[in-house]
Amino acid sequence: MNRSYIGFLFLSVMCSYLYIGTVLVNLSTNVLGALVVGLTYITALLAIISELRHIDQPSAALFTSSNLNLLLSVILGALVTYLLNAYAKLGPVVASGLVTLLSGIFLPALGPAITCGSFVGMTSANLLGLSGIFAASFIAGLVFLLASEVFNGFGGKLGTIAATGTALAAFFTGKPFLHVNPIEPSLMIFIVLTGAISSALSFFINNRLKKGGVIASGLVALVGGIFLPLMFPQAGGILTPVCACGSYVGMSSISRLPDELFATIAGVLSGFAYYWGILLLGGAGGRLGTTAFGSVLAVSFIASKMKLSGRRR
Repeated sequence: MNRSYIGFLFLSVMCSYLYIGTVLVNLSTNVLGALVVGLTYITALLAIISELRHIDQPSAALFTSSNLNLLLSVILGALVTYLLNAYAKLGPVVASGLVTLLSGIFLPALGPAITCGSFVGMTSANLLGLSGIFAASFIAGLVFLLASEVFNGFGGKLGTIAATGTALAAFFTGKPFLHVNPIEPSLMIFIVLTGAISSALSFFINNRLKKGGVIASGLVALVGGIFLPLMFPQAGGILTPVCACGSYVGMSSISRLPDELFATIAGVLSGFAYYWGILLLGGAGGRLGTTAFGSVLAVSFIASKMKLSGRRR
């Protein structure tokens, strides 16, 4: 069997779990939230089906020395980020942003793998301990290799891989996801604005300044993680992860999101999905990336249809 289908399945199921779960959680209490996230997911599902038609046979064997290096890089990124997050008390966004940025600068070839691991390392210590993080990162590393040739260019892919590893590790160790309180409705507009701005900034650094998605995301997340709590003491704890989520949207390539406008729209949708989906996957690293992934899939599908329509004219 083509292993790319296995990687494709893992990412599709993880994204579906978060978005369908968000719809179900809001269905009886918030029809608008269920509608917005539901329409986003349906469009993302169309993108998933479209991508399914273009899966090719992997170009290289799975068990190679270079792939072993990638697997170890995922594990290393997770452990370092987790230690900075849980023990050095930097917090998940700053810890991941720092590891991501440094990997993009000094180890560009391994940057995506280390970044993926750093998302695993964002997991709360109340959900998984160090051994659990090792297991989660090992699973994520395997999924990283299985999915190496699918969904390329979509921001949030690495986070979705991380969430898959984290969720499976939590399941196998019998750890329930953490309880998270709903977000105050008054913060919704600030969440959406933060998602939009961080997405556009990350996309600009990635594609216009040609710095790549790893450096772009790491820089935006790190700066946001440091300064948002200082600028907004009451809301910074909420806006910081939203900024990180938007930065993952901006990791998208121009082949998926044509320009900053589409990146901004995807950032807006990710902000809504974050707000209404806050109760799901509590404490799990990769949740933010999965949120971004679904929004990017949806907007990318719309962009591709608009481009096709323009060509026909």
